[in-house]
Amino acid sequence: MAFKHTFAVLILLLCCFAAHAFGATIVVPSAQASVVGNDNSGPLTANNGSFEVQIDVGSGQFSSLTGPIDITGFSFRAEPGTGPVDVTVGNISVSLSTSPNYPNSTGHPLMSATFANNVGPDVTHVFSSSNITVVAPGCAAVGTTPCAFGTNIVFTTPFLYNPLVGPLLLDLSITNFVGISGEWDVETYSAPGGGIASVVGPLGSPTGTFQYSDNIVQLTFNSVPEPATWTTTAGGAILAWAFTRARRRRRS
Repeated sequence: MAFKHTFAVLILLLCCFAAHAFGATIVVPSAQASVVGNDNSGPLTANNGSFEVQIDVGSGQFSSLTGPIDITGFSFRAEPGTGPVDVTVGNISVSLSTSPNYPNSTGHPLMSATFANNVGPDVTHVFSSSNITVVAPGCAAVGTTPCAFGTNIVFTTPFLYNPLVGPLLLDLSITNFVGISGEWDVETYSAPGGGIASVVGPLGSPTGTFQYSDNIVQLTFNSVPEPATWTTTAGGAILAWAFTRARRRRRS
């Protein structure tokens, strides 16, 4: 019975390790993690309607990571000095993929104004909901200090992303967007582009308007342990268990 109990505990520990995730956040573009963006969305009260927006994030913005991640959600933040953000959305559908196109044309194919061209083969539907409210706290415009991020859209299905494969594409389809107050914090680049870009167009249209800019985004994620780490840890645990078992047998 002791042997069975010990072995069961060992298997449980190994399974827990394999499934273990290290919750964290990352801000993109990375240079704006603690610095306010150089632009803003303008009053959100002027942006009512239904639309699709694709946000293309360069893989270089994830250079601080050591491997693949499971992305579990995202949020935006308000522009300092413009008050809190408050918007309502009738319906929202979010998909993520690894895009073949980049937010800049520096040695890469640039993000296309045709929505379908930016979607990668690993496209995954991660979230949908109806009648939601998205808020973000306002803050005073003091130097370059940004506001805190607002409502985190938590995915029902995480997206496995490997920055070594290509850029990250967030694809949002939104109906009945109503801006009540506030403005988003935005980073804008000049051609040939930078770490983030976007395409925005009417919902259902095959094309939109390309911009070398978009909202500053905070992503929540879980680290994905490399297979080598799993193997090393599992091997060490098994050896430790075997050693302990052998000692107990000698004592008996």
